[in-house]
Amino acid sequence: MTPDSETQTPVIHKIGPFGNYGSQSIKKRHDEMSPVKLSVRITVVGLFVVMIALNAYQVYRIAFVRHEADFVACIAGATDLRNGVNPYLPTAIVPYNTLANFRPYIYPLFFAWLWIPFTFLVPVAASFAWYAISVAIMFYVLAISADLAGIKSQNECWLAFGIIAVLFVSILQWILMFGHEDLLVLLFLLLGTKYLVKGKSAGGAWFGMAAAGKLMPIVVLPMLIRNWKAMAMAASAIVATCIVIPYFIAGSAIFHYYDYWVHTTLGSEMAKGDNAVHSFALAGAAAQIFGYAQPPMLMKLVCGLLLLAFPMVLLFRNKSLPALLLSFMLIPLCSTRSEPNHLIMLLPGMMLLISVLLQRQIVWKGREVPLSKRATVLGWIALVLVQLMILWGYNAVIPFDTLGMLVVFGVVFWEGMSSVFQL
Repeated sequence: MTPDSETQTPVIHKIGPFGNYGSQSIKKRHDEMSPVKLSVRITVVGLFVVMIALNAYQVYRIAFVRHEADFVACIAGATDLRNGVNPYLPTAIVPYNTLANFRPYIYPLFFAWLWIPFTFLVPVAASFAWYAISVAIMFYVLAISADLAGIKSQNECWLAFGIIAVLFVSILQWILMFGHEDLLVLLFLLLGTKYLVKGKSAGGAWFGMAAAGKLMPIVVLPMLIRNWKAMAMAASAIVATCIVIPYFIAGSAIFHYYDYWVHTTLGSEMAKGDNAVHSFALAGAAAQIFGYAQPPMLMKLVCGLLLLAFPMVLLFRNKSLPALLLSFMLIPLCSTRSEPNHLIMLLPGMMLLISVLLQRQIVWKGREVPLSKRATVLGWIALVLVQLMILWGYNAVIPFDTLGMLVVFGVVFWEGMSSVFQL
């Protein structure tokens, strides 16, 4: 992407996962797809039906029995903003919780006003309305990720959906049953990516909304450095969603709210972060190895810049799509607080690896290199083992979770460097 990328014609090669995206219209590609195997479709549909049904039960149990739903934090922030009260003050929402077990609203005001419609619904309706929206977002995220990864046929697409459902079942369950917003944030990032790889600066606005929602995606914004129009769109989206719209709702009081937020949430709770042993960020893993209880600020800065260098290398080699997908992984790898829902940002990268294995080929120096059956089987085994490291390595003496994430990070970088996809 360059400052005048909107006027340039993309040069797209049809080799490898990255080279498939954008080479034809989606409609034309679907017209050329092979028939979907009914058994694959039935199996995957059955898997998702069971998962959605079980998670629906968990939504009720988490929100109204255990009183731990994260969705309620946004409801509390929206209720306060609508009533002219500081959203960052302790607020209990009956029947979800009490002041003894409330979940604080800790995000910029974007989600506070976006959640206002839910405050007009009875609690059960509000919870399940957000659950239904989240499930729809999940499928949209899967579809965009598969398209960006170059999965060409319907059969491969259904297989990829099923594989992702298995590999990410616990992460998706965590997001859906607690009502987290991470799928929405990932959708913003993927929509922004679709625009940006086509040379449309409007994609920057989607990136801005992602950062405005949960703040952590701010680490992705350097990917816009070569497109000043996209950067301006991102800044405009942040100002509009975090300041302008809340101002029309609450007036100048929002500046007091933000002052309180900076000096409480950002200044204390989020700034200190997790203990090293509880962190799957690179800085947390490094601190754990070197015997620190928490990573020092300098260590966080060094680790963050080191990780950022890899997608920046891809970006300046005009490999925009792999650079953007790789940058999503910076969100969990640079996070201050490590939570399972943050791991959803690995999904597009995992979809790319699944695409390579399904197509049984890699690209090396512009040439297609077919994978033997043995190599493909070993690849699937390695993929599962890496995912198990990520899921089960948390809070371990050896930070297997971070090591697994770095393996995925490294493979996506390697694939991006070897792909001939150009923009």
